[in-house]
Parts: sequence; C-alpha cells; structure tokens
Amino acid sequence: KSIQILLDSLGKSFSLPILITQHIDTSFDKNMVSWLNRTVNIPTTLAKDGELLKSDCAYFAPAECHLTLKRVDEKVYIKLDKSEPINFLRPAVDKMFESASKLFGNGCLAVLLTGMGTDGTKGCKEIKKVGGYTIGESEETCVVFGMPKSAYDAGVIDEMLPLYEIGNRVKEITQRR
Repeated sequence: KSIQILLDSLGKSFSLPILITQHIDTSFDKNMVSWLNRTVNIPTTLAKDGELLKSDCAYFAPAECHLTLKRVDEKVYIKLDKSEPINFLRPAVDKMFESASKLFGNGCLAVLLTGMGTDGTKGCKEIKKVGGYTIGESEETCVVFGMPKSAYDAGVIDEMLPLYEIGNRVKEITQRR
C-alpha cells in the first residue's frame, strides 16, 4: 500500500523514471505490478533485463533479481542479476541505490520506505557520497520503522517525512534540479 500511496501522490505528470525494489515473494511480484497498474496513474512494469529506462514509467524489481543499471552511450538500461543476496535479500535496495548513485551522481534521489532490517542504509551512504539526496519515511507512517531508522541513525538520510508528504517533496526537489 505504501508504494501505491507514493506513486499516486507523484501523479500522472511525474516524468522521471522510478525504480522500485521491494522484498517480495516470487509468486506476488507480477500481481503487485498488475494491481499498481490498475490503481495508480504512473505506468508500472516488472523490470526486464536489457530494457531501456524510460522517463515516465515505474520499474519494479522482479522477485529474486537485483535491479541495477548500466549506461551505453547516453542511454540507461536495466540490468537484472541473480548474484548473491545482500543481507539475505535479493532483490536488495542497497544494490539498486549503489548502482543508481554511480550512474546519476548528484542527480540521484532515493526514497526509503517502511521495512525490516538495514537494507538501504549502505545504498543511501553511496548516494550521499556523490551528492545525491535521500528521504526516509518517518516513524509515524511506517508499518515497520526498521529500514528508514537504520539509515537515519547512520546519518545518511537528508529528510524524514510521513508517507503522505513524500510525493510532494519529491516533486519539489526534481523540479529544482
């Protein structure tokens, strides 16, 4: 539901690519994407290896695959891999954030939502190293305040916001950059 709320708040006019990694069961990823496509105005797809990243689409990491990026000439493509789990997780948010930080540098904006554990903390650190911006979901709206809290405690979150404010803040930041 958190992803649905965030995508819905970004609205139809949001024109940057969105990458989503969620720790999800293999039988649920396709259903999740299908449900999102019925309930939000941003086209959402299950990411495919080698797919060209388009600016008005949300890409959902398939279960059991890390979602990373690669640049060829001036174009950015999705790269899926089944390398070792990170902190017992595949897909891992850390792997996606680290990949995005290398390609987009200070233009990288990361949002870390509710979840258990520390996934996302190392990735946010990499984004901060290159001058990117990080937002964590605040405790008041988290179902589980593990992942955002871990990143916040590590000092790699620029701003903690309730879920219902994150979409507007993302739009403000991206319009300025």
